[in-house]
Amino acid sequence: LSIAAALATIDKLEATNAIADIWAYGSKLQDAAEEAIRANGLENIITLHGKPCWVLQRFEDHPTAAREVISTFFMKEMIARRVLMNGSHNLCWAHSPSDMQVIVNAYNETCERIAGELRRGTLEGALDCPVIRPVFKPRKI
Repeated sequence: LSIAAALATIDKLEATNAIADIWAYGSKLQDAAEEAIRANGLENIITLHGKPCWVLQRFEDHPTAAREVISTFFMKEMIARRVLMNGSHNLCWAHSPSDMQVIVNAYNETCERIAGELRRGTLEGALDCPVIRPVFKPRKI
């Protein structure tokens, strides 16, 4: 049954423009997210990496807040705006243009809020949940 489902999915992907659409959506989202980051002066704090269909976010320390605090605040604010985030853009063909606009609006509002809290030095105090900390540390080889 699972092989049949996988084959049906592959057939659907090949018969439609799904893959190209996902890459196009991803490219538009990445451009909009980078613009929100730039517009709020966060380009040294939040950077995007990867392919348009799967973009990873990286957070850097700021003099007033550690990267884990910034990352946690970012995820909390995006979720509050109806965008589930876990450190990457995970797009699918079902995302509509209105879904994409919700994500772009959330990026704009979240980046604006982060920039303001960082300027005031109040980001960690504005966080009303525990800071997400790494569970595992990469091995040093």
